[in-house]
Amino acid sequence: MKIRTRLLIVTSLFASILSPATAQDETTPESAAEKLPAALPAKKLHTFNIYWENDGTILKRNNATDRHYTNGAGFNFAWQPQWADSLAPYMPFADDFGPARTAAGISIQHMIFTPDDITNPRIIRNDWPYVGYFATGLYWQRANENTMDHFQLDLGMIGPSTQASELQKSIHEWRNIDKPQGWDHQQGDSFNVQAYLRKKWLVDIVGNPADAENDGKFGIQVIPQLGVALGTVFRRLEADVTLRIGVNLPRDFGPGRLADAPAEMVEMPDGFFFYGYGRVGGRWVQHNKLLAGIDFRLDEKPWFGELQGGLATGYRKGNFSWSLTYSQTFLSDQFEGQSLPDAFGALALQLQWEY
Repeated sequence: MKIRTRLLIVTSLFASILSPATAQDETTPESAAEKLPAALPAKKLHTFNIYWENDGTILKRNNATDRHYTNGAGFNFAWQPQWADSLAPYMPFADDFGPARTAAGISIQHMIFTPDDITNPRIIRNDWPYVGYFATGLYWQRANENTMDHFQLDLGMIGPSTQASELQKSIHEWRNIDKPQGWDHQQGDSFNVQAYLRKKWLVDIVGNPADAENDGKFGIQVIPQLGVALGTVFRRLEADVTLRIGVNLPRDFGPGRLADAPAEMVEMPDGFFFYGYGRVGGRWVQHNKLLAGIDFRLDEKPWFGELQGGLATGYRKGNFSWSLTYSQTFLSDQFEGQSLPDAFGALALQLQWEY
């Protein structure tokens, strides 16, 4: 009797120990999956660009002009929101474009224009008028391996509210150089709307960074570009082609500039990269509001050309990268009676991270 009682006790203990394991073994795959932590969201690129353009000796040591387009500065910030992907199927030629990476961004820019002789307090009717331009915009981009589209809408202001006069006077006073005297003759405040559409192609002539065998090696790329600007400030057609030669070339469709953001959804290559580049382009101009003074307007030349050359370098490690670009741009005459062509230097800094 005692032996039977002990066997019953031992059997009960084993049953109580094994019963949780048995219940666990009977757990369905569906209920087990519900207990797993949710998958982490895919990392998204975030890009911040700062631009500065100036025709003085700080950025253009070889020749200070301080006339016409004399200073420009701005930044843009881009990221990859879900709504940017959702917008892709509804954009023009979506079916022909195929699968695309997208990005959205905001931009802010400020530009200052003056005549050649800023010490003359009188109205100068045969030279570029005093103009300040401020604009903020929203843009959307899509890109596949070899094609990129950029759509942008800007809202801006021309006139005294841009504080261009105060900014230029303060800088010239700080640097102890000629103080501009003619800002009283700038055109009055006006609200402006501007739209841009640009398309770029990336052609690998030598090497292909997408190919693992060529990663980090010498490469040559050609980047053609077409664009149109429509609005109250500019109405023009644009055509450019960029040639760049270097090592570990990125696939960002060319270096960015104040008037033309780079491909914000393309990450930089791992390690260091370096390249030199040249860009040649032309503009057909129907309207340029920045050539209007307080009581006069210069006649736009229907065509003008642009030549740019520069150097760029950068580095990526892990989820962070930076790049720095220096360039000089030379412009042919933009209005009838212009005495000399214009030029300016530029610096662009890009910071990019994933999270």
